Amino acid sequence: MLISSITFLWIGQILYPSFIAEMKEPKDFPKALAALSILELILFSVVAAVGYNYFGQYSTAPSIGSLLEPWQRKSAFAFVLVPTVIIGALYANVAGKFIFKRLLGNSRHAHSHSVVGWGTWVAIVVAFWAIAFVLGK
Repeated sequence: MLISSITFLWIGQILYPSFIAEMKEPKDFPKALAALSILELILFSVVAAVGYNYFGQYSTAPSIGSLLEPWQRKSAFAFVLVPTVIIGALYANVAGKFIFKRLLGNSRHAHSHSVVGWGTWVAIVVAFWAIAFVLGK
């Protein structure tokens, strides 16, 4: 259980190479990574400590499910929905870029606004979201 929690907590690190490639100044990435890691550590530690303090050792995962009143759970999940969609969009974007580059390579469609390029991009992103919704259901 602990290993899977740590894996899901830090899985966003996989996206870093893609973000570095798009930075205006890639040399600034170590500073951005340090700031992000410190903020993540503080945020996740505080949330875990507060959740453990109020819900106890046998809380559900995610701990929002341990809230007693249904309106509390619904309200808390409303705050989880937006970041989940944003994270999904980031992963779909990074994975889509990889597939897009593999399919179109260095053709003119990969670098210009052509119908083939945009059609391929839209098809890839729609396919990733469709697969995500099927797997998430």
